[in-house]
Amino acid sequence: RRENIVMDGYPFAVLDEGKDMDQDGLSDEEEDRIGTARNNPDTDGDTYADGLEIARGYDPTKASPGDKIEYQNPEEMIGGIDRGLAVTGVRMVGSKSELLVVTGTAPPDSLVVLLVWSEEARMWVVRSDSSGRFKYSSGDTLAEGEHKIFAVQPAVNGALVSVSEAVNFRRQGSEVVVEQEGAEESNNIKAEPDTGQGLALIGILAGGLIILGIIIWLIARHWINKTRGKVKKIINDVTGRKNGEIYTEEDT
Repeated sequence: RRENIVMDGYPFAVLDEGKDMDQDGLSDEEEDRIGTARNNPDTDGDTYADGLEIARGYDPTKASPGDKIEYQNPEEMIGGIDRGLAVTGVRMVGSKSELLVVTGTAPPDSLVVLLVWSEEARMWVVRSDSSGRFKYSSGDTLAEGEHKIFAVQPAVNGALVSVSEAVNFRRQGSEVVVEQEGAEESNNIKAEPDTGQGLALIGILAGGLIILGIIIWLIARHWINKTRGKVKKIINDVTGRKNGEIYTEEDT
């Protein structure tokens, strides 16, 4: 029964029923390719939705135990690179709480598995939007050192059928150095400041400029009034006026 199935906690957007009939987090096309049922959100009957199992690295066609997916090393895949999949950027953002952000492209509205291949492998799952772009933010910023990341399509048996070109990068302090040519990010990227801090700084600068403008206006006004008084005194002296008389335009 649907009410007994865990169907929340997806790390990606669930498509509407027109593309995901059973609302299990997998599109109907993905269900056909993976081998899960279009009209059953829990194909293996283990009370977890098929898409949630994929996101957590488990096989939705096989009940536990023994259903953990062990993905093939992308570098050992036989065949060419899938140009429909690409990792286009890797960068660090945030100053207080850093995030590792991965961007890329894939077929529209499709699940993408990001495989980080280093001393300790990582698997992250994201869905591309209707334009075919994706963005994944991870609180796991990886250890310092060399890493490789690939974008692949989900595979319940771990065998890869579609894989992007690898992006090589190095985590170095609060910087990410991307070594692949053509990546969006430059080769020396520091952590970007939090947006909230940037807005606060802009507000402070704007307020300071307003106060400075007011001070300049008051000084200028005082100088003009003082200068005007001196000019009047000089004119009165030149025309022989006594103290207390007022110079007017009629005297010109």
